Amino acid sequence: MAIGDSTKSSAKAVKLSGLGLLNVSGPSSKDFGKVPVGTTSRPKIVTISNPNPVAVGIQSITTSGPFAVHGTTCGSSLPAHGSCKVSVTFTPTPACNGTLEIGTLRIANDAAITPAQTNLSGIATRNKQMAIFVANANSNSVTAYPQSSSGNIAPIVTFGDPSGQRPIAVAVDSNGNVYTPSIAENSVSVYAACANGSTMPTAPTASIRGPDTGLSAPDGIALDASGKNIYVTNSSAGSSGLGSITVYPALSGGDVKPIATIGGAETELNDPKGIALDSGGNIYVSNYGSSSVTIYPPLGDSTGTLDEGPTATITGANTGLDFPIGIALDPAGNIYVKIHLPSPSREA
Repeated sequence: MAIGDSTKSSAKAVKLSGLGLLNVSGPSSKDFGKVPVGTTSRPKIVTISNPNPVAVGIQSITTSGPFAVHGTTCGSSLPAHGSCKVSVTFTPTPACNGTLEIGTLRIANDAAITPAQTNLSGIATRNKQMAIFVANANSNSVTAYPQSSSGNIAPIVTFGDPSGQRPIAVAVDSNGNVYTPSIAENSVSVYAACANGSTMPTAPTASIRGPDTGLSAPDGIALDASGKNIYVTNSSAGSSGLGSITVYPALSGGDVKPIATIGGAETELNDPKGIALDSGGNIYVSNYGSSSVTIYPPLGDSTGTLDEGPTATITGANTGLDFPIGIALDPAGNIYVKIHLPSPSREA
């Protein structure tokens, strides 16, 4: 750097030097897996490293969410190129089963304005009560009842968004997360299945929506036996407008592209409504527009658009199918279909 003034013709040079410091670092994330409600996980170790050739002062170590610092070897400073360890525990909240809970571990230090951060996650589990989940379009809610329910009983949980989501189908994964499609919003919302209480409105833990999702009047929803994939019927998708089935990883959110789409003239889909999968992954779809049930082979590793014919089709006058809506399977492989005739009084 040169310094000059108006009284002298020459400037005086001053040599400057300094050392740029890098933020301390740790892993980007740490997953605690499934932890029962009412317990605290075993401590997980997060190693914090100093990449600098000089010591760095540690100002604070904090956590957020249901996570706590159990212990640490980090002192007030971290030696040059040294490291220390922070042990963190996860104590899930008692509200919901299968809830993905998140938090952070933050290390404030002299090397950077922004603290170093590790994202923390864990799933709260509890003994689940077998329940019946019902989508209620008119009240914009999902209600759940004990499986042994009878008579005029109150639901054990009610959740949803009264502003107008209008859920018309529901699916539940093995962790208790609840999936509901919305024709009104062209979306699929994911909620945690709470054990008791009533919380309306409820913010979903994830929501699939946007132009890349391929959702178009989503009507039915199901999960495969592994709980890894969500299958959604879209009653007006495709170039012909006859519908499609889009598949997403479970717990997806945002404007996510489907990993596979069953659609096209060869599929025989026609305003698909209900969808169910058997233990082998075979896909059963009720088609409102053609009064039929079409059956497709397991998805397997297939991706992209699949315009292939069904392996079997149930249709014709003897079937009794007449504007089928819902579909379900029992463990023995029997197929149950809800039909909706033009007159609402003639539902079966």
